[in-house]
Amino acid sequence: GWRHSLAITESGEVYAWGRNDEGQLGLGDREGRLTPTKVPGLPKVKAILAGDYHSLALTESGEVYAWGRNDKGHLGLGDRQNRLTPAKVAVFR
Repeated sequence: GWRHSLAITESGEVYAWGRNDEGQLGLGDREGRLTPTKVPGLPKVKAILAGDYHSLALTESGEVYAWGRNDKGHLGLGDRQNRLTPAKVAVFR
């Protein structure tokens, strides 16, 4: 991402660290982290993406979660509100 990083463990947990100006770490605040910190509230994750000021996670069950900057609605949540914690995206199949 843009000055933030994400990692997935073998057990499907997500860890985040780096800048957090827009809540892109998903930790419920805007405090940057110098060490990997577990992102709470996510089911078992199989893929992640670190964008400029936002992050996405795809769970093993096919759900998508998004958090961080959302001024253009790019989190897919139907609004333009930033999210400090992961929010489930309504995905149509």
